[in-house]
Amino acid sequence: MAVVPHPECARILAEIYHRSFAGQYAAAYQIKRAQMIRVTGRPVFHKTSVDDVADLLCPHDLILIDRDSHYVVHSFGAFSSVPFFEVQKGAKVLGGAFANTQSDTTEASMHTPRECARLLATLFLEQEKAEGSGNYRISRDDIVRITGRPIIHQTIIEDIADWLVDLGLILVDRDSFFVVLQHDYFDEVRWAPESVLNDYAQDVTFGEPGLALK
Repeated sequence: MAVVPHPECARILAEIYHRSFAGQYAAAYQIKRAQMIRVTGRPVFHKTSVDDVADLLCPHDLILIDRDSHYVVHSFGAFSSVPFFEVQKGAKVLGGAFANTQSDTTEASMHTPRECARLLATLFLEQEKAEGSGNYRISRDDIVRITGRPIIHQTIIEDIADWLVDLGLILVDRDSFFVVLQHDYFDEVRWAPESVLNDYAQDVTFGEPGLALK
């Protein structure tokens, strides 16, 4: 059996999403790493493959979330988009005050990862009050504005994520945007049914995508 190319992997994951749970539309499903290897025909599923397949899932309006031991395929539209400008100037932030991203001299003020996490948590609480669910997505540009930095390195993102964990929240990095979720959110996400996965099972092999070794 051939190794499944990334576009085909994305198509399969999208098809599993729509076929799962007796054909009912579901917001998400979880799939174990071993199951992912089985349906992609890849001996291993590297981080670069995860990122490529995640990008290819976007046209299907789906998000691929890497949880290390397993993955979550989630509807993109399930998370409301919360622009940073909705936070009013001088608004009280969870755990303390948050300085304006622009000072009186119009120079950007940089904020610590802890301060940024507090603001993201405040957005979560405001979203929860307004929508009933605090989970939301926010663009990378708005995260950059929140930090007050011209660019944000991965270490800054990881520090913000660590501080959010202390506040009971998870930060999911999807490069161009981020999703902020309650820490126990994935506890309610169902696993993809074996009956559906069996239809896509591949024999694990080595070789170029789309080609089977003799």
